[in-house]
Amino acid sequence: MSRPKSTRQEYRPDIDGLRAVAVLSVVAFHAFPDRVPGGFVGVDIFFVISGFLISSIIFKNLHQGTFSFSEFYRRRIKRIFPALIIVLIACLAFGWVSLLPDEYRQLAKQTATGAAFSSNIELWREAAYFDTSSDHKPLLHLWSLGIEEQFYLIWPTCLVLLWKQKDRVLWAVGILAGLSFAVNVSRVSSHTSSTFYLPFTRFWELLLGCLLAYITLFHGGFVAVLSNRWSLHPGVQSRLNNAFAFMGSLLIGAAITLLNYKDRAFPGWWALLPTVGSFFVISAGPGALVNRTVLRNRAMVLIGLISYPLYLWHWPMLSFARILTTPTRTLKLTLISVSILLAWATYRYVEVRIRARGNWISPRVDIVVLSTGLAFSCLLGVALFSAKGVPGRLPATNEALIMDVSGSPAKYVDGPVKLKGLNLRVQSKMGRVDAAVVGDSHAESLFRGLAAVDQGRTWLGIGNYSCPPTIGITVETDASKCAEKMKQAFDYLTGPDGPDIVVFAFYGYYAEATDFSADHLLNGKGPSHIGLNGERQQQAKEDVLFTGLENAIGLVTGRRKQVYLVMDIPELPFLPRDCVKRPFFTKLANCHLERSVVDQRQQGLRRIVKRLGSDFPTLEVFDPLPLLCDNSWCNPVVEGFSYYQDSHHLSLRGSELVARSLVGLINRTTP
Repeated sequence: MSRPKSTRQEYRPDIDGLRAVAVLSVVAFHAFPDRVPGGFVGVDIFFVISGFLISSIIFKNLHQGTFSFSEFYRRRIKRIFPALIIVLIACLAFGWVSLLPDEYRQLAKQTATGAAFSSNIELWREAAYFDTSSDHKPLLHLWSLGIEEQFYLIWPTCLVLLWKQKDRVLWAVGILAGLSFAVNVSRVSSHTSSTFYLPFTRFWELLLGCLLAYITLFHGGFVAVLSNRWSLHPGVQSRLNNAFAFMGSLLIGAAITLLNYKDRAFPGWWALLPTVGSFFVISAGPGALVNRTVLRNRAMVLIGLISYPLYLWHWPMLSFARILTTPTRTLKLTLISVSILLAWATYRYVEVRIRARGNWISPRVDIVVLSTGLAFSCLLGVALFSAKGVPGRLPATNEALIMDVSGSPAKYVDGPVKLKGLNLRVQSKMGRVDAAVVGDSHAESLFRGLAAVDQGRTWLGIGNYSCPPTIGITVETDASKCAEKMKQAFDYLTGPDGPDIVVFAFYGYYAEATDFSADHLLNGKGPSHIGLNGERQQQAKEDVLFTGLENAIGLVTGRRKQVYLVMDIPELPFLPRDCVKRPFFTKLANCHLERSVVDQRQQGLRRIVKRLGSDFPTLEVFDPLPLLCDNSWCNPVVEGFSYYQDSHHLSLRGSELVARSLVGLINRTTP
């Protein structure tokens, strides 16, 4: 192993410029995802930068024999904790006066997991970074901080152990990075959420920076290694550095502008664009043309210096705006500007002063104070979560409108192991299953009510989100392998252990919102792709959806099971929570829906159900519309309580309302 080229950590303003590229791309993506579809890769750039800078410090200290775990973690605490504490407390304070109980309860949970650096684990369990609800998670972005701190919890110890075989450090780090990358690539298609959030499948990005740190410190850089191998002329070295910086910039630019999380399984191979690009830019050194002219620009360096607090501040502001209103372009730009000002103030008056420790009594005092502050934030989040969002915060007129999140599948027991892999496979209690509700997320909503009101039966909820309970058709826009998982569900339902009662429940407007293909129809009609326009396209979609339901119902009734099909509830053009007056935003939704609009919207679904009723005389159809609507209006909020959780899912109260009538029908029609 060579001696380090320098024993001093040299400041590189071009790396702060690269930080600016990373944070600005993330901010732009969060504000305008359609305009900057790949801006989320800024996090991957941060990972490489962090791995390079922190590992450089550790390597130098290890080489000099001055490495200290206490000093390392003292620096990390002073770097990470101050801004994080301020943002967490600020979010809780703003949420206190603006959020409904379930919203505030979720914010409290995000605060606790964020302070414990475990947001990525919790989000993996929720599996919802890119879904529609992600916009309503003000501390969603702390997942990346969780991965980074989990890495630094173990990485110094790993390097200390590896340092005993100094000549093998580079190989060991390379092997670890390769293993992490291999697991990432192998799992990203089949286990997208866990690959995105779990630490080992992202560690390779930080390890890439670590590799570069070692090469730079002990071999003078990547180009120097090539030069030593082939005795390159200094002029050639300079041109190579310029080429690496330019090529790295192109890779980063391509990732930011071309990648789209909706179309690409990420991270996977695609993560090489921003990470290898960052590797090239950093390895080119501060003298490369791109680095010294673009990245060392004073404005870029300033943004880079405040990049960490800017990353912390910008997303909560955008998220709160999306919870409370529909933000316009002007509002988004205003919030970004405010985020930049808050980030600068946090950096200038908090971070800089704490790092300087000017008048602190002891080097240990700041660590104790900061650690206590973060622990307090975590415990406060736990307390507010346990208090169910503190409903008493709201005006008396709003207290009743609580989106009840109790009765979630987490309180029930696991369903049959045969169904492992589906989003929903839970039983109301232990024992042999008497009845099952199968479908998508609407099946989950209904399951909660059935489990609550029909305690004489053991209910099983099975299904996959955004997947209709069909056989023989493919939902082309779905990434959840609907056909495969629904086949698995119906294999169980029609097997020897299957229940005698099967309830179909699903979103009623797939024929409007979804593209289908029917490549493997069980009735022998052959392939049927949708490629038409207007009314013919709508009719064709209805035909395919009908065929998928017909296949599934026929399979179940053929096993002498009693089948019930639940018509869908009205879909609201507003959110029930928009009916609540909040501070700062006084405009309320018109919380009524005309019955005629619902009837017209459900025409396609009712045509499908009518055809199914003709084909299957024993099929029982349950229509919840009379429970939620009169002849003129549909009212999702009754006496201050909402029957809806969002625009098209029942709350627990609404689910129980529907379930009582459905169970009554089941009791009357089941032998």
